[in-house]
Amino acid sequence: MAREKEEGPIISFMMNLFVSVAFAAPTAVLLWFGLNGRWAWDNHDEDGAQEMLYISTDGFWILLCALIFVGVCFPRLFPGLMGFCWRKIMRLGRWF
Repeated sequence: MAREKEEGPIISFMMNLFVSVAFAAPTAVLLWFGLNGRWAWDNHDEDGAQEMLYISTDGFWILLCALIFVGVCFPRLFPGLMGFCWRKIMRLGRWF
């Protein structure tokens, strides 16, 4: 019988990082477009359109890094945070 090999701390960390990025990226994109949706459709080609954003492009990267940070540093909190975000996204999606 083959013995099951336990995963080491490096493999566990890498898997955690991959899953954090895989779930945090679409969540950050949906949150950013949810807040800046009107700008994305109406004003994207006008001069000075960047000043009209509710959350800037830098804010998107900060949000993405914050979600990845939570996923890597607090792996037990991350699923609950993602579930909370997705429940709110789905609830807001029903309004529109």
